[in-house]
Amino acid sequence: MKEPIKDRIDVLLEKAKNNDSYAQLQLAQCLKEGKWVEVSIEHAKYWAFKSASNGCPGAEKFYKSLYNK
Repeated sequence: MKEPIKDRIDVLLEKAKNNDSYAQLQLAQCLKEGKWVEVSIEHAKYWAFKSASNGCPGAEKFYKSLYNK
């Protein structure tokens, strides 16, 4: 059975808060694209920076792309 969308984003947010760098990047991407949540580039930047700081591959490139808009 599929999880409701709110449950999915809550799980992703909880993992991101617990320094899961991949979850942080996924959350940043969701925030940029408005997937499951309202678009927030500022929050996307925050989570992308955290992800890059935690060594997630691709996070630094994604973070920099948020400033090239």
